[in-house]
Amino acid sequence: MRSEAAQAARLWYLVRSVEAFAKACPRCGAKYDAAAVFCQKDGAPLRLLEEDSDPRIGQVLLDQFRIEERIGSGGMGMVYRARQTTLGRDVAIKILHPDLAQNPDAVRRFHREARISTALDHPNIVRVFLFGQLPDGSLYLVMELLRGRPLADLLRVEPRLPTSRALHIAVQVAEGVGEAHVQGIVHRDVKPENIFLAPKGRDPDFVKVLDFGIARLLRADEQTQATQSGLVFGTARYISPEGAAGEATDARSDVYSMGVLTYQMLCGETPFEGSSPVTLLMQHIHERVPHLKTRAGGAQVPDGVADVVMRALSKNPEGRYEDGAHFAEVLREAGERAGLQVRPRRATGEREPSGQVSLASSQQASPPRRTSERPMPVETSRPSTEEIVVPGLPRARRESGGRSNTTAALLLLFAFVLGIVAVAGTFWALDRFGGPSLEEIRADRVRAAEQALAADRLDGDGADTVVAITAQMLAERPSDPDALRLRRSAATHLAEHAQDAAREGHREDAIAFQRRAIALVPDDEEARRVLTELERPPGPTEPSLTIVPAPIAGESVIFTAVLPATTTLAITDRPRFVILRDGRRVGRRVDATAGTGANSWIASYAFAQPGHYTVQFLGGEGQSALRAAQEVDVQRSPHAPTGGGDPPITTQGSLGPSVGPVPSVIDVPVPGIGNVQIPTPFVATPVDEPPTTTTTVAQTQEPTIQPLAPRQPPPLPPAWTSTGN
Repeated sequence: MRSEAAQAARLWYLVRSVEAFAKACPRCGAKYDAAAVFCQKDGAPLRLLEEDSDPRIGQVLLDQFRIEERIGSGGMGMVYRARQTTLGRDVAIKILHPDLAQNPDAVRRFHREARISTALDHPNIVRVFLFGQLPDGSLYLVMELLRGRPLADLLRVEPRLPTSRALHIAVQVAEGVGEAHVQGIVHRDVKPENIFLAPKGRDPDFVKVLDFGIARLLRADEQTQATQSGLVFGTARYISPEGAAGEATDARSDVYSMGVLTYQMLCGETPFEGSSPVTLLMQHIHERVPHLKTRAGGAQVPDGVADVVMRALSKNPEGRYEDGAHFAEVLREAGERAGLQVRPRRATGEREPSGQVSLASSQQASPPRRTSERPMPVETSRPSTEEIVVPGLPRARRESGGRSNTTAALLLLFAFVLGIVAVAGTFWALDRFGGPSLEEIRADRVRAAEQALAADRLDGDGADTVVAITAQMLAERPSDPDALRLRRSAATHLAEHAQDAAREGHREDAIAFQRRAIALVPDDEEARRVLTELERPPGPTEPSLTIVPAPIAGESVIFTAVLPATTTLAITDRPRFVILRDGRRVGRRVDATAGTGANSWIASYAFAQPGHYTVQFLGGEGQSALRAAQEVDVQRSPHAPTGGGDPPITTQGSLGPSVGPVPSVIDVPVPGIGNVQIPTPFVATPVDEPPTTTTTVAQTQEPTIQPLAPRQPPPLPPAWTSTGN
């Protein structure tokens, strides 16, 4: 006994130690044991649970949602419980990871889920109030907060449900998904994890269908590559044969998945059980579904109900029911014919239909719950001689004869008439002065504006736009925070449309969207700055090169290269100018420096000789190098000697003894340019001045340059010696 107790204590300590040092992924929230280092889903380094503090707890988003706790996590983000202070209600906020906001596919899926969810309005589908993007770039989705548990948790505890309870859940799921089918949406991932049981009133199994994230729109103009055929979506255990084969799916594919779910709830197991997802996909495509009645847990299922489920599991979509609503109707009728108490769907606040018993009262349903209602007392018959007492009137004295009875009758008649007048007056007052309160009207307007925002009805002439609804709110309360918030959100949506139009090259549409955004929020300086950028004339689309002033031989000019705004050039790309004459390069390259304008590069240069040149700008190397060229005619300097023909050659006589021809004076470009050109030599004519040494340059000799005599270095000063002072 002592050894067993010691082993139990050791095991308890080991479990507590493992729990104390368990780790979690900071991105997706997946939990691992203490030995794990990196997340197997996204590769992020793991952190201890004790260190996993969420910085969003306590934040207030959009000036009205105060985040109070994290209630869930997944591969795409976190789910928080928040308090909406403006309406005094709790909501759930789903926030994508900020790094996923940089993934176009993740952003596209998030917007699809939000757009689909806001378009659905059904009691059995989770409501979505608002969606958008936070200032830090994270995408958010505000939805109703559900309290309960997923159907998957219930099936883990109770794999096979009583027939009445299973049909009650299945009918609600089919009706919720059927509403999506009416809107042209296929869920494509119906499974227990996406079915939430939220107790409501006397119904402990009120169904909410979740996660339309991979739903497919049947409208062809709204399909994307992620929803085309050839891709497999859904969960392998509940997927339809056509979905497993990657073929096109429609509402009948969801009917098959709901048939698998109903099959599981009725008998405790799914039609196919495989060791891998690929095996399950092949079974759904090729193998025959075992009849529900042949399963051990399905023997008690009525034949009519089993036939409906098996028809929903037909391999051929043509053999199934048209959509979820049709499946729900047939399944309910089959249960009622079998004598089962399947409660039909009813709107919130609707009374229980006569002749129908709530599922909660069935013996196979959950245990009955205690109620605070006290039983109404049963009135017994009163003797006719008992005195009638009218509240508020004095008790009549008992006298012999009929006088007291007459007085009592008159008083009773008076009280009766007074009661009729009071009731009639009450109804008249309610009809005249009754109605919803101001807060209720305001809440309805906020809800309508949020729906208009989700449907992208932002502005225009209609009365159901965000601008029209918020105008009514601002007319009653000029600083209404909800109206201002909704207008800011609408302006953000319009600014996003402007960015999309600008990226696609539709400049006029982008300007129109941005002006509409400014009309909603006139004091938004950032929006006005963006509008100024959009209205600015577009810059060059190709590199251009200009040379100012007009080039004159021997005088400096400025080369300026202007690049397109979409081009980025760094100093490491060696931006440079190259000068060509007759297709040959003249001198070395001229390195460029960044100019004062946007994407401009400049350099200074002096042409040595007049003539026709080509100036090129180069940036980078190889085929991807940026290039710009400009043809230019260099004029002769007006200060150059005239006399026709080529300019004269000035001779020099101070170079020492003449060994050969004396070099002529040459034009020298800006330092760093190695082009040297010599004009055609000719014989210099002596002038009446002090004699100088002249040399005749022959036409057939090449001019040479004589080096200057080396200069002698100055003598060194005498060595310094210390005098010892």
